[in-house]
Amino acid sequence: MKSVIYIPARSGSKRIKNKNFKNFNGKPLIFWTIEFALKLKSFDKIIISTDSNKWGNLIKSEFQSRSTLIDVSIRPARLSTDKSNIIDAINFDIKKVKFKLDILLLQPTSPFRSYNKINNAIKYYKKNKISSLASFQCYDNEKNIFIIHKKKLYKEKKYYKANGNFYLISYEKILKFKKFISEDTKIIVSNNIYENMDIDYNYQWRAAELIIKNKKLPNHILNRFRF
Repeated sequence: MKSVIYIPARSGSKRIKNKNFKNFNGKPLIFWTIEFALKLKSFDKIIISTDSNKWGNLIKSEFQSRSTLIDVSIRPARLSTDKSNIIDAINFDIKKVKFKLDILLLQPTSPFRSYNKINNAIKYYKKNKISSLASFQCYDNEKNIFIIHKKKLYKEKKYYKANGNFYLISYEKILKFKKFISEDTKIIVSNNIYENMDIDYNYQWRAAELIIKNKKLPNHILNRFRF
């Protein structure tokens, strides 16, 4: 195994109850991310990590007959609280793999993704032997940033923050830094509202539904939400 797509999906959530499995445009929210992952060709396995046997079984019944790449992992409750570190969950789910493994993290709460952007990011990552790459958005006055080269950015009065759309990193770097963003991270900037959307509050959920209803997406993304 050389590379995996990792989709975290714990059942609990404070602001939107069971948001990863709540119906979004006719399907559980997480299904849209799993279906997106199935169309990416350069990965050896898709790991869906959840603490819920109920939802784990639903994912298995929906997707395991469609692809041998699907691997549903049931992680313990101690790794699924509000204060749990996603790095600990990843270590639990893929602890037997090689250190040279590459991991593409896709969160269910970012349903609007571009195949071209992520495929190009993967090619760039591999060609240039980058150890960490992620999707970011730009602010003009945001002080709460997680990013490198701070002196340069402050001088330019530009601030960049990870938007949650995707993260690509080597397992070796995860073990070293215990996080996805470090000084080695290459920034892929998105200026699109829909790509920058990370659903965490009810108003963001409603906004995401309106984006689909009002067809405020490019056709190559909007077509995925028609069935």
